[in-house]
Amino acid sequence: MNTDGVIRYRLAHAREPLPASVGALVLALDAWRWRLWQARLIGQDGVRYGGVGWGNVSGRVDGPSFLITGTQTGGLEHTDERHYALVETCEGSSQRGGVKSRGLIEPSSEAMSHAAVYAALPSARFVFHVHAPELWREAGRLELAKTPDGVEYGTVAMAEAVGELAWRTGAAGVLVMAGHEDGVIAWGQSAQEAGEMILEAHEAARLSPE
Repeated sequence: MNTDGVIRYRLAHAREPLPASVGALVLALDAWRWRLWQARLIGQDGVRYGGVGWGNVSGRVDGPSFLITGTQTGGLEHTDERHYALVETCEGSSQRGGVKSRGLIEPSSEAMSHAAVYAALPSARFVFHVHAPELWREAGRLELAKTPDGVEYGTVAMAEAVGELAWRTGAAGVLVMAGHEDGVIAWGQSAQEAGEMILEAHEAARLSPE
């Protein structure tokens, strides 16, 4: 059974409206999410991944807290405050991780990986997770960092691997989640920086090597 998109961490979620103060961040995230959705790097259809939606975006709010698209929102063309969760804390252990959040929807199954980037890099303000088959396959040719093959999405082990690679890479970068089919993560100090890095790497992957 395809379990992509299933939350695998312990979640303490308060189902309530988000504060009005996150409105500007929602608009910034949706603008870039729409571009990634148009490129089919975020989405949902009845064929890929058993019909489960893919891709999510987040932006830091303050300290360790960040706003992230909710679980199974990949098929939406546009998002608003109803489609985001505010992750307030994220803690990992050797067995399972725990996330505390609030919003009208539960956070994406990849919330822990986003949290790991923010924890590793205080300068990171945005993290985008997409599914890009060509980019995922061409990671070696493009010399992109990769998490270990056996590390699965949504787990503490994946979060730890992503955080370590992000720290090694620096303030902005792109990495491939080898154990998560087609999964790619990019981060930066602005939404534009993170988004353009993904689009540029995706275009490079689509071009035939010389």
